[in-house]
Amino acid sequence: MKSNISIKVTCAMAIVLLAAGARAQVLSDEVIFAPLGINLVIPENGPPGSEFVPAFAPIPGFGDQAVLLLEPGTPAPVNSDALWVQNGFLYFESDDENGNLPNFTAFLNSRPGGGPPLPSISIPETGGLQDVGVLLINAAGGPLPPQTLLIASDIDIPEPSTLALLALGGVVIGGLLRRKVS
Repeated sequence: MKSNISIKVTCAMAIVLLAAGARAQVLSDEVIFAPLGINLVIPENGPPGSEFVPAFAPIPGFGDQAVLLLEPGTPAPVNSDALWVQNGFLYFESDDENGNLPNFTAFLNSRPGGGPPLPSISIPETGGLQDVGVLLINAAGGPLPPQTLLIASDIDIPEPSTLALLALGGVVIGGLLRRKVS
């Protein structure tokens, strides 16, 4: 009986440790372009340039325009990510460690004579997949079909120490169960 109680207490402690270690850390963004089967996961704070994906998919019939994802901030929300159409191709950039979007800014500054204002829309980021294709307008005045172009900004992925803790908990519970069966 005493052995049974000790196993239950140890299992309960392992579960509590697993739950405490299961917090997540923001590590990446994701862009899905369904018509071409593209699913990009962009690492946060990776090597220089890793948060910029140039001309990753053609999007014929759509003029230059942008969708900006806003991260909540104080005193006001700030641009966190930019997805834009440039010369018939989709581009994506997540802000760098300084909160800048250098490639998107360079695109805006390169427009001839400043060009006409770039059609753009800003939406709050949710951390989940957001259907942004319906916000882009083609030459005929229509959007992409729903669920065609999706972005998830600031995805929560378990940090490496959490994965190690989960593995350790699994080993402890497995050992306890094995001992109980023997």
